[in-house]
Amino acid sequence: MKKYVVGLCSFEEDIQLILVQSKDMLNAMCVAVRDHYGWDVLKENNGRLPFVTTDEAIDYFLQGDINISKPLEV
Repeated sequence: MKKYVVGLCSFEEDIQLILVQSKDMLNAMCVAVRDHYGWDVLKENNGRLPFVTTDEAIDYFLQGDINISKPLEV
């Protein structure tokens, strides 16, 4: 497992940096959103990621009114 920092915010709050452990960048984004907002993207999609790239993930989360950064490995 690797450690990643992900920036998150809804349209009504300040940006927060979330530290997560994950096997890769895409899963790190899902873990950060799940831990901070309770939105379990993997569970909603039968354990599959609904996106393939970080840019697609950013667009996906924007549809749910969440701004998210590309994860940074630490």
